Amino acid sequence: MEFALAEQGDKRTLETERVFEPKLDGERAFLVRSKEGVALINRRKRDITGHFPEIALAAAALPVGTVLDGEITIPLLDGAHNCPSTAWRANALVSRAAGLAKSQPAIFVAFDILFKDNVDQRRLPLFQRRHALEVLADICPSAFFLVPQMPDGWMAWKVWVDFEGGEGVMAKDMNAAYSGRRSSAWVKVKAWKEEDFLVLGFTSQVREVSTLELSNGHEVNCPRADEGRLVKQALSEGKEVVASVRYLPPYRFPILAKVEVR
Repeated sequence: MEFALAEQGDKRTLETERVFEPKLDGERAFLVRSKEGVALINRRKRDITGHFPEIALAAAALPVGTVLDGEITIPLLDGAHNCPSTAWRANALVSRAAGLAKSQPAIFVAFDILFKDNVDQRRLPLFQRRHALEVLADICPSAFFLVPQMPDGWMAWKVWVDFEGGEGVMAKDMNAAYSGRRSSAWVKVKAWKEEDFLVLGFTSQVREVSTLELSNGHEVNCPRADEGRLVKQALSEGKEVVASVRYLPPYRFPILAKVEVR
C-alpha cells in the first residue's frame, strides 16, 4: 500500500466545493488490524507499533481486516496545537515506550479507511469511505479518533487556523478514489506567515555562517553562503541586518526568505 499525498494549494482552494479537515502535525501512519494483532506503519514503511503501545491497545477493538490512514499526534492539554514530540517518540527506544505512553500519550486520528473486513475500499469515492469510517467510529468509539470535517473552507480556516492556531487545512474531493500517490484530490493549504526580525548574531561551522540568531529569541538556518557572508560583514561593521522569515505558527519550521542590510 502507498499513501495518498496532497498537492500544495493557496487560499483560493478554500472557495472550492470540497470538504475540509484540519491539517494535523504528527506522524502519518497506516493502522492495520489483522488476525495477528495491530500494526502501525509510517511513510518510510517502518513498523513503529512498539513505540505507541497505547494506540495498539486501543486499536485492538477494531474488526479484523481493517486498515486506516491517519496521523499519530500528541495533543497538548489546551487542545490548541499538536505536540512537536510525536516524531521524537517514534524514534525513542522501545524500552521507554511504556513510560512515554503515560507522560506523553498519543492518539491516532483517522481520516480514511482503505480496507473494511478485508475488502479493499480504495476505489470507492471518499464520501462512501467516510461513511464507513463514521460507522466504524460509532461501533468502536475508543479505538481511534475521527478527524472532523467542514463543508465551508473559510469557516474551517477560521476555526482550525485563526482560533486554534493550527498549521492549515486539507481540502478533499469527496468523489475521488484513494489515489495512493500525490494528486489534486487532496490539497493542503498551509498558514505560512512572513515576518522581519533583527539579526543579533550567528553561529558558524567550517568558517561559514550556519544559523542566524534573531530578535525573537529563535534561530533560523542560513543555507546560502552569500547571505551568510553578507550578515557576517554587516554585523562586524555595526550595521543593522534584518531577516525575512517564513514560518508556520507558532514559529514552526522557519525558513529564511532573505536578508537585508539597512
